[in-house]
Amino acid sequence: MKIRFVGIGIPQHGGFISDRPNGSGDYDLLFVRSPAFFVLGDDRILTPPDTLILYGPSDRQYYGAVNDNYSDDFIHFVFEDDEYLLAKYNMPVGSLIGIKNAADISSLLRAVQDERTGASARGAAAVDLFMQLLFLKITENITQSALYDDESYPLLNKLRSEIYSCPGNAKNVTALAHSVGMSNSLFYEKYKRFFNTSPTQDIIEARIGLARLLLKTTSLTIKQIAADCGYTCLEHFLRQFKLKAGQTPAEYRKSESKKRE
Repeated sequence: MKIRFVGIGIPQHGGFISDRPNGSGDYDLLFVRSPAFFVLGDDRILTPPDTLILYGPSDRQYYGAVNDNYSDDFIHFVFEDDEYLLAKYNMPVGSLIGIKNAADISSLLRAVQDERTGASARGAAAVDLFMQLLFLKITENITQSALYDDESYPLLNKLRSEIYSCPGNAKNVTALAHSVGMSNSLFYEKYKRFFNTSPTQDIIEARIGLARLLLKTTSLTIKQIAADCGYTCLEHFLRQFKLKAGQTPAEYRKSESKKRE
């Protein structure tokens, strides 16, 4: 196979969306290291960090960030006379795959990058071997669509989309559990299993993500932003923001303003 592009730890801005209606013309292996959304067919699916997908050359690619932090690793490649490797390693195309051994996958992606850019005469052969090992490691750790087979997944995924779309409206866990007809304990267990985070943490991430966006793009006061993000107590907002962002809202706004100068 021939490697066209490799990217490791590529950060993107909040609100990042990639939309290639007709694909890229290559096989694209995308390993997203942060929470993200993917549109597959008519479904919009929110995914936890360390989700991988292999797009075919003409597959529509529509995915992006769900908060202010987004990064991914990727490899664009084409097969020459070795497309049989997909079947050999049972490598699915166009399916979301939850990766448990994220460090192994990242290490192999970096090895492909290093061999591709190195001066070794055996670089191409090494790349082929690393790619085959990459396929093997991916399929060994597939949680794939099994993660999404539970009949309650679409309901909770829709709820999670609403949390990230309107974090200011998100209520406590009891209210969220009641809204989907579950007990608190069942709701919490399923939410954590589906999304690899708790509903409480998701609410916080969504609220702080919106706060970052408003601090960067508006002149609203910090008190107004806190209220828009669902905080009734300004001090609580200030504590959570600093815990997540490492800065106070005022410091964050000032640093982002300097970046744009």
